[in-house]
Amino acid sequence: MNLSEEQTRIVYDALIFAVRNNSKIGFQNGDQGHPAYMPVGNTDEEANNHEELGDSPQNNALYNLLHALNKVLGDSADPRINSWEDFCTLANSHRHR
Repeated sequence: MNLSEEQTRIVYDALIFAVRNNSKIGFQNGDQGHPAYMPVGNTDEEANNHEELGDSPQNNALYNLLHALNKVLGDSADPRINSWEDFCTLANSHRHR
């Protein structure tokens, strides 16, 4: 499926909205506060070590969607999800909603 730029933006914004509202969509056990997403130690270099916690950039479909859409949208993506660390920071900052 090829999405137009407008469709890509709608999907990206909807996914970001889901994260910002702690929808539980796309997170291990529906928990944005799960240890796999804690920002401490979640640098891109250490991300692969978090598979033992139940999730990783390779396995998280939500992260992979956001990261791919971010690449398509470029600088117009807001917020930018350039890395697993960006994803975890966003998830963690909205885990109490």
